[in-house]
Amino acid sequence: MLKITNIEVLKENFYILKAIMQDEREVLPGNFFMLKAGTDVNPLLNRPFSVMDVKGNNIYFLIKEIGKGTKLLKKKNKDEEIFALGPLGNSFMNFINGNKKIFLIGGGTGIAPLFFLSKTLRNMGRNYTLIYGAKSKSQLVIKPHIEMENLNVIYFTEDGSFGEKGLVTDFVRNIKENSIIISCGPKMMMKNIEGLISSNIKHYVSLESVMACGFGVCLGCVIPTKLEGYEKYQRVCKDGPIFDAKIINWEKF
Repeated sequence: MLKITNIEVLKENFYILKAIMQDEREVLPGNFFMLKAGTDVNPLLNRPFSVMDVKGNNIYFLIKEIGKGTKLLKKKNKDEEIFALGPLGNSFMNFINGNKKIFLIGGGTGIAPLFFLSKTLRNMGRNYTLIYGAKSKSQLVIKPHIEMENLNVIYFTEDGSFGEKGLVTDFVRNIKENSIIISCGPKMMMKNIEGLISSNIKHYVSLESVMACGFGVCLGCVIPTKLEGYEKYQRVCKDGPIFDAKIINWEKF
């Protein structure tokens, strides 16, 4: 169970759900939780959310209000308890080794796990840059939180209202081979990044998916991958949510 401490309302229908973990759990960047939005069977299924931050027993989720489940979560009151299954999935830390420069590229709710990872890399003394893209300045919804943490960030907006004008993929063309890219956000963004970079650049993606169970039983979140010339379906919840972008069959995904 998690106990709600605050709902911070942001712009563009986003909000940050802040809660206390009432038992000790090791939460790593890239992990996610399945949260129960209602108190009955409507909605029946829990909802998956990436962890945006952890401070001691305090945990933070960046959520966009798009349906009944996210609307119910937004209405939760302080000290109200919600069912939470997690942490689930693998972690970015499984894929980061050596001393390569690390570029974190995200947008939308995909920025949430990259915020957590940026803080972790900074605290480790690693060489990283966060690339945060949106259509306009108003959609850079966690910009104040990024600046509060003094993270190394480059902003992109499509309309040029803040930061660099253009798409985050415009930046990707300049990334050198001795680098690691980690991306999370719209599927087309991640696919385009993979199509633009050299085959020698490591690229890992954190995938978002609708899922029913969160631990690999229902097979509702499978994606097509290519391993040693064979097609194999893997589960976002159990095998991911982080994958090597080069094994994903982007044409069928």
